[in-house]
Amino acid sequence: MKGEVPRVVIAGSSSASGKTVITAALLRALVREGYDVQPFKVGPDYIDPSYHHLATGRPCGNLDTFLFKEDHVKWLFRNLASDADLAVVEGVRGLYEGIGAVGVRGSTYHVSEVLNAPIVLVVDAKSLTKSVAAVVKGFRELEGANIVGVILNRIRSEVHLRKAVRALSKFVPEVRVLGHVPRDERLKVEYRHLGLVPTPERLEELDRWLEGAADVVAEGVDIDALVGLAEEASGYVGPGEKPWRVEENPCTVAVARDEAFNFYYPENLQALEECGADVKEFSPVADEPVPPDADALYLGGGYPELFASELEGAEDTAVSIREMVESGSPVYAECGGFMYLCERLLYG
Repeated sequence: MKGEVPRVVIAGSSSASGKTVITAALLRALVREGYDVQPFKVGPDYIDPSYHHLATGRPCGNLDTFLFKEDHVKWLFRNLASDADLAVVEGVRGLYEGIGAVGVRGSTYHVSEVLNAPIVLVVDAKSLTKSVAAVVKGFRELEGANIVGVILNRIRSEVHLRKAVRALSKFVPEVRVLGHVPRDERLKVEYRHLGLVPTPERLEELDRWLEGAADVVAEGVDIDALVGLAEEASGYVGPGEKPWRVEENPCTVAVARDEAFNFYYPENLQALEECGADVKEFSPVADEPVPPDADALYLGGGYPELFASELEGAEDTAVSIREMVESGSPVYAECGGFMYLCERLLYG
């Protein structure tokens, strides 16, 4: 690896500030500019990373200072980002939301400190002008966060933008206004009770949406300036420490992956492979049986209830899973995967 990876954290002033949509659009815009971008998401999340993966073509890593030690987070970052042109880390909730009300563990701010990464704050500026400066100033001063840029979201008009920018230049001149994102129909995307609709369900449709969203964001945000801030990231991240112990145990692990089951952390699958597992995927929705040479079965989460009809008719899959269970083979199921193992599923 040549030097340090340019890196930047895209944080929000709150949940629903627009950071996920803006981050995904920025990622696609950067890729269109020719950058090989490694995406990350703060905290445990399956859905937002699916948008980052779709936007960049690279699996999105999760950086969680609650589940992992700081050295583990450093290793996970380097593991994925070492060959990229730059890394973009999307935060979770507001910048400081973590485990407690006073500490920083588990927060986006904590991850930015671990990675020595500058922060670009996405602020929902709807109906705000001078108050935008108060928000940014407060976020900078509370913990001394390295907020170097701001993106103003939901800007209504040129007058609205000028007032907000003028307030920022007067009260927090050290923070660069990278641009703004207007209210635009092209940014609208469907939400569900757990957040955005996972991309594996509608790949082509959401890929087209990403193209339109990237057009909107690239029109209002200075992409070159964002890259410049990422390149100014200072400080050595450090090699870190691998979060799992490698113990060679050759085996075959069957993993259900399709529109219904797609909530997986790439780090978990990598850990299995490094420990000697041959990971083989199959699709219950397509009525594919568990690979016959599987020694163990991993059923991840998702929304199986939305594919109940297809799964009900997937007799070959059901028979093969039942045989795995009855044979005493290890079967690990979580979330939607555990629901699938039940006798019946009532939905609606």
